[in-house]
Amino acid sequence: MSKLLSVILIFAMASCSSTKNTSKDEQSAPEVNTIELTQQDVFPGVYSNLKKSRTYNAVVSANFPEPVELKAILVDSVRLPIKLLSLNGEDQRQPYSGITGTFETCRMVTNRNFYQDTAPKMLEEILPDLSGRVLKDGQVLLEIGRPNGDIYIDLGTLTTKDAMHAP
Repeated sequence: MSKLLSVILIFAMASCSSTKNTSKDEQSAPEVNTIELTQQDVFPGVYSNLKKSRTYNAVVSANFPEPVELKAILVDSVRLPIKLLSLNGEDQRQPYSGITGTFETCRMVTNRNFYQDTAPKMLEEILPDLSGRVLKDGQVLLEIGRPNGDIYIDLGTLTTKDAMHAP
């Protein structure tokens, strides 16, 4: 009985131990404020298996005190890698890693294709990876890679722009 009690005490003490972030982690956490967060559908001008392409556009102001990697935008239940990154109006080259500093505008763009089964298969289907998260309708997360692990920042809720039709 005393062995059981000592095991319970060890587990209780271990679960009560502090796992708070150090002040260095708190100071080095990225600060991201959403300026614009939109989605816009584009419908192709030809009859094919591509039903529509949806573009996601996030414009934020950001401060990255330590080097980070801007990885992906999570929306619905999928993870969409960032396709275009512009920092203060200057386009960046992939991979988007080693980014540090303060930016008035950090623009990230990605897209997702939606397909239909009833049309001729003209394009190879590219399906996004699942994110492993279920988000509220329209909620968007930004996935940021840091040396001590990935973090997810809530960017807010999407605003829908009017759809466009290709010529």
